[in-house]
Amino acid sequence: MCLATRLLSTSIIAVAEEAANNLYSMGISKKQVSVILNGVDPIRQDTDKRLALRRKYSIAPHETLAVICGRIEPDKGIRTLIEAAALLTQEEQPIKILIVGKGSEEAALQNLVGTLKLTDRVYFCGFVNDVTPYLNAADVYVNCSVGTEATSLAIAEAMSLSLPIVATSYGGNVAMVKDGKNGILVPQKNPRALADALSIMTDEKLRLSFGKASYEIYTSSFSAAVMAQSNEALYQNLFTKKGYSLP
Repeated sequence: MCLATRLLSTSIIAVAEEAANNLYSMGISKKQVSVILNGVDPIRQDTDKRLALRRKYSIAPHETLAVICGRIEPDKGIRTLIEAAALLTQEEQPIKILIVGKGSEEAALQNLVGTLKLTDRVYFCGFVNDVTPYLNAADVYVNCSVGTEATSLAIAEAMSLSLPIVATSYGGNVAMVKDGKNGILVPQKNPRALADALSIMTDEKLRLSFGKASYEIYTSSFSAAVMAQSNEALYQNLFTKKGYSLP
């Protein structure tokens, strides 16, 4: 596979530095690889959807709502988030959590939430076609990945709404979340560190500061427009090298 890739590919796009490093470790030459980060269209701000969803899940105005969107699989680290929620509950922190998505761990994690008596703190929302209401309702976006993560589309969407981010220092997360600027990076599989980071996010002034930085980073690096421009520039360069004239 690597030999075929080297022989048949003029240029390879990696959607994160970590993805590029994986290619290098497989024997792909750095000269063949261009890092073009994933980009997304911005999520539309909608105050009505924010208020409606917070009412649906009984999120009080003083409570901080953390949202995570993705597959409920072991590599997404959602068990750690639930364990962090248990610590936050013990410490009487005004934080609730929405888990948006489905997967093989869903039933087991629902049982864990019941065992830890978190059913009024942690809600499973199932698969949704449109995350707009959930991200609008959120005060902070969470990513707990421990297995596969390049440039997270979900984080990029959250940043487009000026949300602060709490994420594991894994994979492409470290390129998206500038620790102490637009969010907080935490170690993998560490409920205590995750709980502490979420506790910090109860500070509204800090959330607003982080959120502003998130939007600035999104517009400069993770928008669909920036990704399209980077891809266009790559193709133009390749055409030029082949001697083709461009319109």
